[in-house]
Amino acid sequence: NSKLSSTKQDLPIVTSIINKGEEIRKLKSEKADKQVIDDLVSQLLQLKEEYKTITGESYDTIKDNKKPNKKNDITIDNTKDNNNNNKEESKVITSRLTDYSEWYSDVISAADMVDSSPVRGCMVIKPWGMGIWDLLRSDV
Repeated sequence: NSKLSSTKQDLPIVTSIINKGEEIRKLKSEKADKQVIDDLVSQLLQLKEEYKTITGESYDTIKDNKKPNKKNDITIDNTKDNNNNNKEESKVITSRLTDYSEWYSDVISAADMVDSSPVRGCMVIKPWGMGIWDLLRSDV
């Protein structure tokens, strides 16, 4: 089955779909005219329908087989130096849309605003983390 999927990924229609998607993303980032983008999206949808006619499955299936759908996750690499010991830490920040609570914990940890607490489920807010929290609270 994975052999079949890799064959489908090599089809020229797949390259056309990928290129059209990149073109749309580029125009969106450049704030292009909405009508131009809508026309290109329409062409992209037609290409995806053509792909479905050729292969018998939707294009999204091939995309899902290619990589997990974590488009909003961000990887943070921090290098810390404690007493001349270099410790590298890599942390993936969960998408806010996926899990808001986990995202919040990931962000404040990655920003080094909190430390772990010996009490399960609790974090100790560092002084600069508390300063930021107070500024945010005063703005709201």
